[in-house]
Amino acid sequence: MARLSEFSIILSLRIKQNTVGKLLRQAHQFPKEYAVIAASYKDHVSQLQTNYESALLSVFDKQPPDGVLLYSGSEQYYYADDRGVTFQAYGHFLHWIDVNRPGQMLCIR
Repeated sequence: MARLSEFSIILSLRIKQNTVGKLLRQAHQFPKEYAVIAASYKDHVSQLQTNYESALLSVFDKQPPDGVLLYSGSEQYYYADDRGVTFQAYGHFLHWIDVNRPGQMLCIR
């Protein structure tokens, strides 16, 4: 599998202006604290990438998959009620990106 710099991470969500993804692209426009956060997030994603690569290679000896699709989860409702259960995205999704919304997907190639 390719290293992080060769990976394309596709997000099917709208990234707000003050999210870490924006900070990674525009760290030079923010105070130094944001640059530190952006750098540590980049290291975090790099470590996740290494862990996913080794896990996939240990499971699929000959041909690893082209990518991994992570789903944040869907909204749940109480039985016979229109009130929704408080949503919490799946942990594997939240490891990659801090977006706690239902119906979001993250494709890692």
